[in-house]
Amino acid sequence: MKHIIVFVFLILTSVTGFSQSIVLDLKTHLAEKAQLSPSKIGASYWLLKDGYTLLDVGEDYSVWLTDYNAVTTGESIAVSVTVKIEPTTALTEKTPLASERVHYTLSKSAPRVTDTDEPATKFLREKLERKTDQAIQEGRVGGKAVADAIGSLLGKLGR
Repeated sequence: MKHIIVFVFLILTSVTGFSQSIVLDLKTHLAEKAQLSPSKIGASYWLLKDGYTLLDVGEDYSVWLTDYNAVTTGESIAVSVTVKIEPTTALTEKTPLASERVHYTLSKSAPRVTDTDEPATKFLREKLERKTDQAIQEGRVGGKAVADAIGSLLGKLGR
């Protein structure tokens, strides 16, 4: 009986279009978790806003954020991150289906983040462990750049 219910559910979701959302699992290596956390959480916000589903299991693709690099020059911080779209995986990276190096710039002299009612900032303030202005700026700017790259890579894959 349980198998019949699951089968009927799968048929109904495919007929109704419920299963059209692409399911992603955003991943980072433990060694880079602290540096990539703001961009990962920010990307989560923008991806959810764009209609993607984010899960730790049952995903269509694993998305790895790796190779974090930040260089401070004067009043700006140039950041780069590699985004890799891979087939679903448990804990290890596989050969990517598509990848891109994402670059964005943060301002060290950006004004304090006070617009807590703005949805992206509110989301970041709730989710980030480090709630510094720089972490929120990185979540907004870097997260948007990473989410845009993920969308572009998925588009190249026909998704």
